[in-house]
Parts: sequence; structure tokens; C-alpha cells
Amino acid sequence: MRENISERAVALNEILMELYAKRENIEIDEIETKVSPYKDFAKDATKKLKEILKALKCDIEQFKNDNNRYDIPVVVAEILKIYLSEDSGKGSYISKIKRKKFFEIEFEEKINFIKKVAEQLREKYAEDSNKEKVFKEIDDLEKIWIGEAKYSEVVKDEVIETESIVNMIMEACMFKVASISELDGLVTVDNGNSADYSEEEILEIINSEDRVELPYSAKLSYQDRLELLKYFKVFLINNIKEWKKIVDIASELRQYNVEDDAINKSGLISSDELLKSAINEYEEEIKDTMKPIDIPKHTPEEFCKILNELGYKKKNKK
Repeated sequence: MRENISERAVALNEILMELYAKRENIEIDEIETKVSPYKDFAKDATKKLKEILKALKCDIEQFKNDNNRYDIPVVVAEILKIYLSEDSGKGSYISKIKRKKFFEIEFEEKINFIKKVAEQLREKYAEDSNKEKVFKEIDDLEKIWIGEAKYSEVVKDEVIETESIVNMIMEACMFKVASISELDGLVTVDNGNSADYSEEEILEIINSEDRVELPYSAKLSYQDRLELLKYFKVFLINNIKEWKKIVDIASELRQYNVEDDAINKSGLISSDELLKSAINEYEEEIKDTMKPIDIPKHTPEEFCKILNELGYKKKNKK
């Protein structure tokens, strides 16, 4: 039985020789490996490869065998060939990777690279005797890579949208509570429309039948507002911690659900059901922590014993 393509391996030097032969338009057996042109190419290509792999947090040493040579899995080898063949000029896909500018890489760039790898693998194994099985593996790999790229894009969009909303909310809340304006600290001529209220005006508003909501600047001192703004950071951090607890609960629930499905074929619950269950469990935990402590009931003898242990002595009544 033949191994899967993911289990096959090639030598790093074989990869470099193939690329060099293609670049020079010669056959591999025509390459003079001990002569300067090839040695320079191999040196530069290996340096470029190590830079790319370092940026991608991949250690090429993991592929080193007992003979101090590299055995590269065939799928990885095809990926490396494309990395080494791609233009690495300023603004290119490779340049962005080497400079770790991952968020600058467009979705289409990722998809194009994935398709190149998949197509190159198909070309390599087009004449393989086990072609049908190999192509199925390639299709599966391509779907996984594209799925990851799409998911990453959705998450990035969600992060950007959430960040924008949070920033607007934070700015609106903080500026409203702080009650500051762009004119603060400037020497202006009061035109009678100041946002500050005199003591008489505040009393008049309070006693009025038509209640007007006073601004925070009228009810809170500078120090009051500053303390509340400082607490805003604490509030945000604490609530993020509570959200993290819900994430942890959801993670445990999903694990139990997967295990139960594997044993009892109970089926996997949807993501929105998972979230609702996690929130409900979290709220139940909160309720439990907020329950009043039950006062233990003791017999008169037990109560007297406790008092004695506390050093209580009954006063004599006259």
C-alpha cells in the first residue's frame, strides 16, 4: 500500500536543484553542484527560505535527519518551491511575509497562493498511478487552506467593526462624563450660553415641575468625574474577564458535546445554542455566589459551647 503524499519526503538540495534547472532552462543532471553559480544560488535561496520560514514561525531544523540533511515532506516542498519562485520585491506577497506585515496581505493574495500550491501539486502527480487518491488529498488540503483564509477574513472584519464600535462608545461615554469640549483651556468671551449652571439655576431646575436632566458637570465635581473615568478602565477589564469566563465555559461544553456525540451519537449543538448554554451556566454560577449564607442551627448546648470557646462570660443580673 502506497503512503499518502503528506508522508513522502524529498531532500532540500533536490528542491534547490529543480528550481535552478528551471531558471537556467537545463536538465538537473547538467548542474555542476560544486561550481560557483549553483553554490551562490543555493546559498541565496536557502537564506531567503530561512527568512520566510522564520517569519512564519516554522523551524526548518525540524526536517533535519540523523545524517544532518533535510527531508522535506513533499507538500511542504511544493510550497517552498513557490515561495522561492515568487517575486520578493517591495510590496509583494513574499515581501509582506518576510517583514511580518501579515495584516497587509490581501485575501485574494492568499487565495491565489493557495491555488498555485494546489495546482502545482496536481501537475506533479498528474501521471501518478494512485492519481485519484492523491488528487483527493490535494482537494482536501486546498479546502482546508481556503477555509482558514476565509475564516481569518471574517474574524478580521469582526475585529475591525467591534474595535470601531467600542472606540465610538468609549469616546462618547468618556467625553460625556468628563463634560469637556474643544474650547476647554482657551480664553473665551462668555456669551451667556455656558454649559455650567449657577447654584440658583440648579435649584430652580430641581424645583421645577418640568424636570430637566442636569449635565454631569452640574452634579459632579472635576475630581468626581475623573475618578469615574479612571474606573471606566477597571470596569472594561473586569467585564472582559467575565466574557473570558463565558468563553471557557463554552469550550468545556463543546468538549463534552463532542465526546457525547462520539459515544451516544447525540449530535452537535449549534454555535448559538452553545453560546446561550454558556451564558445560562455563567449566570447560574453568579447566582450561586450571590446566595445569602445560611446561618447554621445549633442546639442550646452547642451554642453555649461556642460562646465558651469565644471566651464569652455571662454577666450576673442584680
